[in-house]
Amino acid sequence: MSAATAKPENLVFYLTNALGEHTGYGDLPDFDLDKIPFEDGPGHVLPYIALVGGVKCVLGNLEVAYQDEFWGNEPGRFQSKAHVREYCEFAMNDISSWLTAPALLLPLDESMPGRFVISIAIPLDSLADSQATKKALTEAFGRYADLPVLEQHAFLLAPKTACWEISTAHICEKANDWLVERMNRFTQDDLIGCYIDVMSYAPGYVIKLIAAPWDDAGLANDGITVEGVRKAQLEVGMPESLIRLLHLAASAGGRYLVLDPDAEQVEGLPVYDW
Repeated sequence: MSAATAKPENLVFYLTNALGEHTGYGDLPDFDLDKIPFEDGPGHVLPYIALVGGVKCVLGNLEVAYQDEFWGNEPGRFQSKAHVREYCEFAMNDISSWLTAPALLLPLDESMPGRFVISIAIPLDSLADSQATKKALTEAFGRYADLPVLEQHAFLLAPKTACWEISTAHICEKANDWLVERMNRFTQDDLIGCYIDVMSYAPGYVIKLIAAPWDDAGLANDGITVEGVRKAQLEVGMPESLIRLLHLAASAGGRYLVLDPDAEQVEGLPVYDW
């Protein structure tokens, strides 16, 4: 069963602080306190006891700091507020993909100065002892409990482009020779009108598909059509087997085509023996 996401009206009342000290609110017997690994994570997660929507829970809080005058003005110490919010939203969406009931993912807490707080509540009645609680929080937060440096997640937050990697068996020997010849040249000026840039690596090729996806609407800004690109490619002697693959990849939204002899062959595409 998937975990629910708490609604804003699910009020949170803290019964302890992160040190395990009673806040004075609500009833707090010792057997509840014994279930919480105060000051023992997992990772950077801070466990509390809290009432969440009237249910007594362990509340795991992951505080993620952002650049703010609250921390002083040391440049570069923290990422911008906008970037950290994006990171937290990404993390919460990722966490929700594996979180299961009775765990509850609360809305992002933006009430504290200089930080956002990702919170997960787990009913105390479902936990036997502090070891079980730590295990449940570890599974709930996953890799985010260790609060990695945000730059490590920059790639995950960056826009993605598709790359198709297929076997060189799908181009004819003449096409391979044509690519080798281009790699041996000082420049590839004749490829400018072909909307590709070719890079080699032993023993294959990485081909950037410029201005992809290739369709008449997308290429209109350059004053050319798909057929115009094909004509330019034929004029520089590009073999048809390579042209076919380039257009299949580019029309499917790919930005790169990787040709590698060790890559898988794609069923339905022509295969050349050379």
